[in-house]
Amino acid sequence: MQRAPEDVADRPRWHDVKISVDDRELYVYARARRASDLRGSWRVVGAIDDSARKRRIYELRSANDDAASVRIPLRSRCVPVLDELVP
Repeated sequence: MQRAPEDVADRPRWHDVKISVDDRELYVYARARRASDLRGSWRVVGAIDDSARKRRIYELRSANDDAASVRIPLRSRCVPVLDELVP
């Protein structure tokens, strides 16, 4: 998962996180201290396919309107679950 950059020149890093789905929200648990700002509740607002790298990228928003992305391998079991959350 990575937070959306505030400046176009920024290149944010991807962080490993654990995600659980409850009702229509994602609960993110950061696995490292560097990703602690990603912890919390997020909702899925969109998705795109990166077929060249065989991934699906989901766009997320937090309650205070922060933006982030999470990338999932296309063959993952969680893709159908997350696809149901896309408006």
